[in-house]
Amino acid sequence: MEVLVIVNLCKKYDAKIILTSDAHICVDIANYEFSINTLKEIDLPNELIINEPSKLVSYFHSKGKLDDFTLSDLENL
Repeated sequence: MEVLVIVNLCKKYDAKIILTSDAHICVDIANYEFSINTLKEIDLPNELIINEPSKLVSYFHSKGKLDDFTLSDLENL
């Protein structure tokens, strides 16, 4: 399965990931069951998952991006 290869490479190289439901029908929106089961199978460290806004902003800052952006800016969107 291709997704297992990709997630294993993310684990090997400490690449950050964002989980999605990849919903194609409305009842699957926010259904992360497949994603979570895949990550459990591979034992991907939680610190590589950056779905939380604070983790995502921190990631961008670590790459020199969005330096002038803070979490409080999200409240104004």
